[in-house]
Amino acid sequence: SSFFNAGIWVKTGSRHEDAQHSGLAHLCEHMTFKGTPARSEIELNDAIADIGGSSEAWTDSSATSFCLEVPCESREFAVSLLADIIQNSSFSPEDIRLEKQVIRQEMIEDENDDEDLFDDEFSKLVYGAQSLSQDILGTPETLDNFTRQDLTAFRDRNYVGANMVLSASGNIAHEEITALAKKYFSNLPKGQAPSILRPAISADLNISARKTKRQKSGWDLTSIPAADIWILPKF
Repeated sequence: SSFFNAGIWVKTGSRHEDAQHSGLAHLCEHMTFKGTPARSEIELNDAIADIGGSSEAWTDSSATSFCLEVPCESREFAVSLLADIIQNSSFSPEDIRLEKQVIRQEMIEDENDDEDLFDDEFSKLVYGAQSLSQDILGTPETLDNFTRQDLTAFRDRNYVGANMVLSASGNIAHEEITALAKKYFSNLPKGQAPSILRPAISADLNISARKTKRQKSGWDLTSIPAADIWILPKF
């Protein structure tokens, strides 16, 4: 059997957060597969596994993504499940508490990863106090302060038609995926995409590619003109 991949791409990531809400997009991504009124987390996972499917989700600076890969004959199931979790995730207080523990562990792991440390420090040097310098995971302080109300408000504001893309690949006609989108997302508010400003880059930043003794994959930032900088996110 051939496989079908369906994805929801929300055009909101860490760059859209202020300092007080740093990490909220990432927490919302974690919570979206934790169950809905129609399906518990276990039922969600079992339903995907029973048909030989798999799920994946991630957050970066510009977007949050949710993807399902299933046998092609289960393509309607994939779209219906994505619609359910995107629109109806329960955000139970106990699940929020447990998932915060998971993210705290991610923070600890990142602190011991040389490449992640370099990426974080490099972003701070390039973008200063702008949102693109913020860690996608947020900080321990912001994470602790997030509530169910924060998650619900974030979802209602960002998980809307004007700010999302439904993608599909596999043996499916355009007319069929359009019909499925209308069937399962017809109640989704149109909303609007968040506005963002093009980031300003530090004019006096200099970079050289000289490895440090302390970090296997780190670099000292010293003496290459700012015009030679090229390791930047796509905008």
